[in-house]
Amino acid sequence: MNLFSRISTFLCALCVFCTAAEQRRAEIYIDEDLYKDADILAAAQKYAGAVEKEFNFKIDIKSFPAALVLDSTTLSTSPKFKQKSTAAELKAAIKESWEDKSKAPLAGVILIGNLPFARMEYFARESDGRAAFPGDGKITGYQVWAVDFYYMDMDGKWTDELVGTGCVSDGACSGEVEYGENGIFDSHHNHFNGELAGEDFEIWVSRVNAYGEARDLYNNKWIEQLRNYNEYLATVKELTVRWLNKAYDMHVSSTPRSDKALFTYSDPSPIYRADYAVVSHINDLSKMYNEVDVVHAMDREKSLLYMVKDYDWLTHLGHGNEKSFADGVSVNDFEPSIESVPYLLDLFSCNIGRYSTPEGLSYDRTVGMAFLFRSLKGGVSMIASTKMGGGYQAVDTLDKHMRTNFLGDAYVKWANYRSLVFESYKNAKDIYTWYYGTTLFGDPFATIKTNRDNVKQDSMPNNIALHALHDFNISGICIDEAQGADGFCNVICGSTEANYCAGIHGSARIGSVYAKGGLVLNAEIKAQKALIYRDYEDAELFISAEADYNYVAYVNPKRWNKTFDAFDTLQTFPENKCIENVTVDKEFTLVDGKCINKLTVRSTGTLVIPEGDFYAYSVTMEPGSKYKFEKPGYTSLLHVRKGFAWNASPAKDSTDYEKAASGFKLIVYDNANPVDIDSLFYGSVNAPKTMLNVYGKAYGSFTGYGLAVHENAVVYYIPFAPLSSPEHTTFASPITTVAHATKVVVFNRNTISFEASKAGLYEIDVMDVLGQTVASFCVNANAGYNSVSHDFTKLKSNRYIVSLKRGKTVESAKMVRLR
Repeated sequence: MNLFSRISTFLCALCVFCTAAEQRRAEIYIDEDLYKDADILAAAQKYAGAVEKEFNFKIDIKSFPAALVLDSTTLSTSPKFKQKSTAAELKAAIKESWEDKSKAPLAGVILIGNLPFARMEYFARESDGRAAFPGDGKITGYQVWAVDFYYMDMDGKWTDELVGTGCVSDGACSGEVEYGENGIFDSHHNHFNGELAGEDFEIWVSRVNAYGEARDLYNNKWIEQLRNYNEYLATVKELTVRWLNKAYDMHVSSTPRSDKALFTYSDPSPIYRADYAVVSHINDLSKMYNEVDVVHAMDREKSLLYMVKDYDWLTHLGHGNEKSFADGVSVNDFEPSIESVPYLLDLFSCNIGRYSTPEGLSYDRTVGMAFLFRSLKGGVSMIASTKMGGGYQAVDTLDKHMRTNFLGDAYVKWANYRSLVFESYKNAKDIYTWYYGTTLFGDPFATIKTNRDNVKQDSMPNNIALHALHDFNISGICIDEAQGADGFCNVICGSTEANYCAGIHGSARIGSVYAKGGLVLNAEIKAQKALIYRDYEDAELFISAEADYNYVAYVNPKRWNKTFDAFDTLQTFPENKCIENVTVDKEFTLVDGKCINKLTVRSTGTLVIPEGDFYAYSVTMEPGSKYKFEKPGYTSLLHVRKGFAWNASPAKDSTDYEKAASGFKLIVYDNANPVDIDSLFYGSVNAPKTMLNVYGKAYGSFTGYGLAVHENAVVYYIPFAPLSSPEHTTFASPITTVAHATKVVVFNRNTISFEASKAGLYEIDVMDVLGQTVASFCVNANAGYNSVSHDFTKLKSNRYIVSLKRGKTVESAKMVRLR
């Protein structure tokens, strides 16, 4: 062997050593009855193989004696279980493996089936409800629960030294705490100095137990199941294989999972940013997913609607018990199965994961386990509590680690952090009731797959009725009749300020809100949805308990559709042509293309608006003044430099308000006085530098720097879609005639490309924003795609209208930006 070969061989061996050193190990323990089943073992091996391929792990599958077995002497009366294997025996097996230095380090354990569980208890003293000790006097509260943290600590000390007199298995006590043993742990201390817990968990443990989920909901049928135990066991196997297959599919599937999370909150109290215990969950999820949908004051109907939608993660906060959530969703809703739930479940409700009965000698149905075993898709991993009360605060630590770790590793890091936090508390033993019931269920190898950098812009709706470049407020109603009798219109709010963007107040009625900043939903409002394109920490939130809405979403800011950052505002205004002052006492007709310095319409006057573009340095429509359209529905644009006041109303109410509103647009250029619509208005408004207020009734679409629809005001969405006479080409004619297939495809410094409906001679006109022609030429075009070279290098970067005319017919007039 030459020197090069020897070096190569050495390096290869070194790499193998490095790989082995980095590799970790996990073990799957399966109860002896399930382990004997070929389908269970094959599904477990398939799942383990997928995990080994995805991660640098070696997974061993082992059998272990069942924890609970039927007492044959009770079958003829009331069947009962008795204990066969103990938690101490299972922990000894796990610890022996953990201490085996000949193998890769043991990272964690998955417990599948009827395997032992340790139990813990907590006594609450009557004086203040805190942890009770001998000598503290009367105790009033008592809890006992399954605790899998016992298996996560390899070298700590778990003690059973207290008993309570007059205590029932899961409820109140009538006596005091005394020293003694009852087979249930009272405390947990680390091996360094005997202090409480403190950073003492070495491995993660996850549990997959379908035995409770397989039992019938009715006790008499449950007894019959036990008398036909093999049939009962067959259901356990079916549910276990279902879960193993779902977990396997998640690891091998090439189909991207959803990049959305759902946060639900059943308590009908306000959600606001200062309430950190609640909103910290939203904050963390907004850093993990591209969209976090927030729904609170949940009821059963709303819960069942949302939890089956396409979400990857669900966090739920609310009261509950082992059989149901406070919102009404119960184990019955999963009978016999449910189509889909999120893959990862973070369920913060009392007892939602309490898989064993209080006395610890039987398994029970829980709504938490239903998510795992009764769902056909999703429901792969879950964090839930096996006890009443408490929770797992500092969840931000768990979520932070989830961004770079799989669930099991993130979970054990969170558990150690939480223990350290509690060491500084005076009543440190309260840690047990606060979070020792927290348990990891399902797949510990689940990861967050969301790509928050490479995202597409959202396709926002075209029917935007109200567009505020800064902040938006509504106490009135905005209606889109095209969406049906109960259709409400959509809103854009462009403020990026953290504290405020959109406020929905009073008895407002509105559709969807798309906002760049914070949001307020006050009492008695009704809205469809509100999307906030900000991370939570950058955007304020307040949702009243009485607000009626579908959901509020925090959306990755990179998904904002930048089309809504571009506005059709004029870059120049012909001020040098605005000389004449006009005062109207009776009736005055605007002249196409003419610019007025100061236009004043008195209370007795009527302004006639024909087809065309009209310019004024300032306009005052005094209270009582009137206006009317010479050709309703045709393009009429009133360009105002500044100094604007509109207190006019139509000379006559239009029976065809849609036609009247679709052709008129008011464009206000500078920071003028607020544009106030006090009475009945037909037409759209574009006032990007000033405030726009609607006090009366308005038909059209509206853009303002700030925009407010006040109490009792009503806006009816009518899109600006004017008609144009053949001889008129105006600034605001960026429309394609529906009857033709002709359209502009490309407009740049050197080329115009377009689709022609028919072959023939086409006149191409390019106009600036004032409607003045800056280029004009003719081409013989073929039917279909055409590309024409032309020099546009001398034109300024701006918006232009490209018009395509065949004969006397303008087939397309599109506004495009030349960069």
